Amino acid sequence: MNTQKTKVRRRTVEGRTIASHGYESDLWQDFYHLCLTASWAKFFAAAALTFTLLNVFFACLFLIQPNSISNLSPPNFWGAFFFSVETIATVGYGDMHPQTLYGHWLATLEIFIGLVFVAVLTGLIFARFSKPKSRILFTDRLILSDFNGQPTLMLRAANARQNQIANATAKMHVLTQEVTLEGKKIRRIYDLELVRSDQPMFFLTWTIMHAITPSSPLYGLTAAQMASKDLIFLIRIVGFDEGIAQDIHMRQSYSHDQIVWGHQFVDVSHTDPHDHTIHIDYKKFHLTHHQTKQPEATETHAP
Repeated sequence: MNTQKTKVRRRTVEGRTIASHGYESDLWQDFYHLCLTASWAKFFAAAALTFTLLNVFFACLFLIQPNSISNLSPPNFWGAFFFSVETIATVGYGDMHPQTLYGHWLATLEIFIGLVFVAVLTGLIFARFSKPKSRILFTDRLILSDFNGQPTLMLRAANARQNQIANATAKMHVLTQEVTLEGKKIRRIYDLELVRSDQPMFFLTWTIMHAITPSSPLYGLTAAQMASKDLIFLIRIVGFDEGIAQDIHMRQSYSHDQIVWGHQFVDVSHTDPHDHTIHIDYKKFHLTHHQTKQPEATETHAP
């Protein structure tokens, strides 16, 4: 009997925790990806730790041969450590310097490693800053109500930067759990056709709608049936940000219990009749009201 324990990796994807067993990933295979996806705090903490360890390592090497550094101050590990910092940063204050062949060769090696480290770190920081970032807001819930006499699933998106996003395209999918004729549970993804899937210029708000017609995989489903199928809705918006001249991608996911039935979104925009200025109130962005009433904007929750 094999009692060896395998490493368990846990990740959160679309609000779900996924644990993978039996796969030993190699850090260096995805090192670049890890550097780009880590938070800024973790990124700089790792860079600072690497810089410190390099200097500790070279300080120990300098101490192997006594008197390899002239004017070592203080005359202990810390003096060698600070000399290493000056060397790897190519500062060279002039107070301390190598005075033996061993010290010169070691300083040469450290300067080379320092130049490579700075070049790699600079490239990673530039790559992190140059990644296209979008500021597209999504409502914190879906609504399902009648629109033009047709049951319609809706959500609202907004371009918070209020710049020009050209050729914006939206896609919606539903992930459902089904049982095959053999009794096996499987996950299937269905595309949900949108009433309008593109926006030539997306700079304000956009209500994304899926009409639940007889051809829709959601046709006839009640809230209880959606829960039994454990539905997850996936929305993706792709467009060209003219400000940074790059394609941007944004996605959002909702579970079946984030659907508010029989409600509509509260209006968030109005035009001033005097100067024709368009006003958008983001405080109302997530608010809904019952479809048969027009009350003052109040926050509602799914039943």
